[in-house]
Amino acid sequence: MSGSAQVYDTVQPGDTLTATYWEGRIVEVVFRGQREISTYEPAYSVDGLVFLTSSLFVAGGFAGIVAFRHLRGRTLLKPDIRPLAAMGLGAGMLVGGLVVAAMVGGVVNAALTR
Repeated sequence: MSGSAQVYDTVQPGDTLTATYWEGRIVEVVFRGQREISTYEPAYSVDGLVFLTSSLFVAGGFAGIVAFRHLRGRTLLKPDIRPLAAMGLGAGMLVGGLVVAAMVGGVVNAALTR
């Protein structure tokens, strides 16, 4: 912990102090106006969310390209476009939902942990 004064050296057993917990760890201790702050900051990993949204963007983009080529009459197989359009729309809505959920979750988490 670091700060203008070392609270650990000053406090005695039975003294009342204020501790701030974050992610299950003490990050700040205040005692008689003296603050001591830890260097701990939780690391939030968004690797899974980035991979999932990137995959869905690729799937939606592929469906969009196939749909565009189909409408132009440049496809080899002439598939029914409705399942592809539904896949592109569904992927786009899922990506949007994940992004909004992550943003709302982050805001709520920040509001509740402060």
